[in-house]
Amino acid sequence: IPDAIEIDLAGREIGDAIHITDVKLPSGATFTGEPDATVANIVPPTVLGAEVEAEEAAIAEAQSAESAAEEASEAAEAAAEDEKKED
Repeated sequence: IPDAIEIDLAGREIGDAIHITDVKLPSGATFTGEPDATVANIVPPTVLGAEVEAEEAAIAEAQSAESAAEEASEAAEAAAEDEKKED
């Protein structure tokens, strides 16, 4: 079993399948399965999307906390003004 097999993906697109017949095996290596076996599929990246979603969620949470702090500050100011009016 080879430590690694490199496959040239030039000209390939998302959704393409890599079959064993597309792979140049290292010298001394042989494939014993079906000759048309799929060994890999090219899929779109998903990690970046998850990172962006996490970043957007963090920004939204920070904005929400900032809004809540502003509202609390405004409420405190209004209460202080009301208290001054009563005096």
